[in-house]
Amino acid sequence: VAVRITEILSEKAFNFSPTELLNIHKRLFKDIFDGAGIYRNYNFTKKEWVLNGDTVTYASFQNIKETLKYDFEQEKAFSYKGLSLDEPCNGMDKESVNYLRGKLLELKDENITIIITSHYQEDIDKLCDIVYEMDFGKIELKQ
Repeated sequence: VAVRITEILSEKAFNFSPTELLNIHKRLFKDIFDGAGIYRNYNFTKKEWVLNGDTVTYASFQNIKETLKYDFEQEKAFSYKGLSLDEPCNGMDKESVNYLRGKLLELKDENITIIITSHYQEDIDKLCDIVYEMDFGKIELKQ
């Protein structure tokens, strides 16, 4: 599966849609289980250790297509312009930090305003054009 993920991520073509999600699922899990790339036709629950044995609420199988369509439409309609990021790299592994910084730099290149709060000088140096610093409750513009 890891090799298949790498192949998918290296491709230039991508369509953000429920159909593409099914295609990715099929490509990842073909030859691993029979339900790869198709909507399930049953409901289920699954105890999750991270939820102390509770279950995630899964969509009813009768509504999966409509639920995904709605979720994808909402995501496409959401504007990330002006999004505030408080400590964007806190708790992330190095690979994830580099990925996020790359995405933020792409937005910066598109002249999209992003407000970032960070204690990491590296984030500030790489990502910010204008820096304000707070010291004992006083905010100052740094040159």
